[in-house]
Amino acid sequence: MNDAILIFGLTLLPMMLLALTNWRYAFLAALVAGFVQDPVRKVLTTQPVAMVVFCAFVLGFALIGAIAKQGMVTLRPMSGNSARTRTLLRIFLVYVLIEAGNALFRFDSIMVPAIGVLAYLTPIPALWLAYNYVRDPADIQRFMRVYMVLGLVATVGIYLSSSGFDSVLLKPIGGEMLIFDRVAGIVASHSGFMRSSEISAWHAAAVACVAVVSMITFGGALSRIYTPAIVLFCTYGAILTGRRKVLAVMILFVAIYFLGLYYFRKRSSRRGGIVVASMTLLILIGALTMAPDVDNLSPYLLRSSTVFADAWDRLSSLGIASIGWGYDAGGFFGLGTGAGAQGTQHFAAGAAATVGGASEGGLGKITAELGIPGLLLTLVCTWLVARQVRLAISAAAKADPRLLRLSLGLLAFVAANVPVFVGASQIYGDPFVLILMGSMLGFVLAAPRVLMIRQARDAMRELRPEPARGLSVPSPVIPINRAAVIKESWGDEDESA
Repeated sequence: MNDAILIFGLTLLPMMLLALTNWRYAFLAALVAGFVQDPVRKVLTTQPVAMVVFCAFVLGFALIGAIAKQGMVTLRPMSGNSARTRTLLRIFLVYVLIEAGNALFRFDSIMVPAIGVLAYLTPIPALWLAYNYVRDPADIQRFMRVYMVLGLVATVGIYLSSSGFDSVLLKPIGGEMLIFDRVAGIVASHSGFMRSSEISAWHAAAVACVAVVSMITFGGALSRIYTPAIVLFCTYGAILTGRRKVLAVMILFVAIYFLGLYYFRKRSSRRGGIVVASMTLLILIGALTMAPDVDNLSPYLLRSSTVFADAWDRLSSLGIASIGWGYDAGGFFGLGTGAGAQGTQHFAAGAAATVGGASEGGLGKITAELGIPGLLLTLVCTWLVARQVRLAISAAAKADPRLLRLSLGLLAFVAANVPVFVGASQIYGDPFVLILMGSMLGFVLAAPRVLMIRQARDAMRELRPEPARGLSVPSPVIPINRAAVIKESWGDEDESA
């Protein structure tokens, strides 16, 4: 723990200066922290658990800098102008905090509710930051490029691990893990630079999906060359981890993205749909053809080939049925926030053990922790936020085909993770994953804001007179709304969210 305190302390002053200078760079620095925290943890003697939240620690400085410029965090990006949505979101937040008190009283450990509150609330500041970070699609493109570069480096670690390189940086936290599969038999799981194979697999899949969105949105002859290579590289890297569910995420992403583009069919969207369909074939064919015909790789392909055969069984048994298990474990009002979260075994061994298998499925975990009222609140709030997302997508569809393609792609990735969360929730307790998911949803919800900023800039350009050559004409005083005043530089705009 002392090692973690030292790392956090050394980061404190530089991140504070960066956040106060330009909080947008601090927001991007959270991506770097997310990929660095696991390798750093591995080389520390004590391998402190606290390093898991290093990315959230860095994100906190971006939040401080953004609040100084934009004002306090609000729920407006998720609720829009709907007072009912805003009220229900606030009720949910209060309920989570009340259940945190329940967990504190039950398990006599501050860390159990702290871990739970972090899991439930981390996406909200990440979403708010992403919403205010965006002024133009190029801002999202910058975020995606940083993530892809870092994610590709992390995926290289999977290949190094599978090739037999012996390094402390390639060994998973908690020791090596073997997966026992009914079809493939014993499968070694490779984690690479990340702390576990599950984390590595998720990021490999995410990089592949983000690369596809980037190519279809921003185009370019070069991207059409390297994007298929990135997709194949990340797909096979995910297979080497032995984690099948991320392949389901990738296939669901492609299907949802294609359907979204087809629904909003335009000339450019139809072209994009054809490319996405081609990517589906590339993912499937590449996963089968990239593997050499040797015995030590075939178990991974055998195990991966059963992902959809086992999908419904996992969804029904660990997803839907887990609600009943959660009710049996926690009763009507649940055991409290964080009771079923991963990591609680380090602070209160009885927490996760009390919840048992109910915490495997996302719905069961929510039921076990927050009870039936919490589950209902979660479903209602999800539905209301989805309505706000629909409005954002509709605004992009009417005004900007490129912004539509970008928003649909990010939304498709978030949506593809929902059924996986229902069947297997553990990965979605990771702060870095939650930050990424919240950020992507925030980018989607920011579409109307991007369009308003663009309109304000265009209006200001039109109203700015062109001075005669050799003469200096003072600009007229134009009464405009404060929310429409946008700075043209990389600095912060004065508009409040």
